[in-house]
Amino acid sequence: MNEFNPVTPDDYKLQRTVALDAKALEAEKRRLYIEDMMYNSPVTSGDGVNFGKEDQQLGRPLSPHQLESKLSKICHNLHFITHPNNPTKKVVYHLKPDGKKEFICAYENRYMPEHSVMRVIVHEYPDPDFIATGKAIERSELPAYEKVEDVTSPFGYGYEFDPKARRPGMLYIEKGHGEETRGWRTVLLRLIQHNLITVDAAEREFSTDNRAEWAKSTGKRKDAPTVW
Repeated sequence: MNEFNPVTPDDYKLQRTVALDAKALEAEKRRLYIEDMMYNSPVTSGDGVNFGKEDQQLGRPLSPHQLESKLSKICHNLHFITHPNNPTKKVVYHLKPDGKKEFICAYENRYMPEHSVMRVIVHEYPDPDFIATGKAIERSELPAYEKVEDVTSPFGYGYEFDPKARRPGMLYIEKGHGEETRGWRTVLLRLIQHNLITVDAAEREFSTDNRAEWAKSTGKRKDAPTVW
C-alpha cells in the first residue's frame, strides 16, 4: 500500500526557489543573446539603422514565402499563419501528433533580413569623474541651441537645446532593448532549440553562417554556452 506523502512547506519553498532560479537563468540567457546580437548585428537607435561593429550587412533577405517553402522541405509538421492581432507579423506552429498546435515564434510578414536588427535605448547618466573635477562647462562645449521666447522666464526668453545632442558632463550608455526586426536566422534557431530541425538540415537548406552568435547558439562553439 502506497503511503501518502504530503508536500511540506519546506518542499514547496525549495520547488519555488528552483523555479525562480530557472527563470532568472533564462532571463540572463536572453540578456546575453541580445548583447551578442547588438555587437554583431545592425541596430537601430531612433535615427535609422546603425550597422554592427563586425557585420556591416543585413545578410541575405528572404520573403515569408521563401522562408516557409525552405522550412517545409526539412520539417513537414509546420503550420504558418498571419498573426491574428498583427498583420505585419506571421506565426509558425508545430503540428503535434495529437492534433494540437505548439507555438514556436513570430516573424516578419515582409522581406526580412538574415540577421535580426536590434533595438537600442541610450541611457543618460551624470559622469562621476566630471563631477569630481568640479570643472565648469565652457559655452563652446555646450551642444547646439537656439534662443526662444519663454513667458515663464524673468528675462522673457530661454534656450532650447538640440534634444539629440549629447551634453558635456554626462555618460551615454547604449543598452539592448530586444529586436526591432526579426531575422530569419532567429526563426531557424527557435526551431533548432525545439528539436524540430537539425543544425545540419538548416545549414544544408539555408547555407551556413560564419558569425559568432550562430556558432554559439547552435552549439558549434564549446567555449561559450548556447543562449536563447
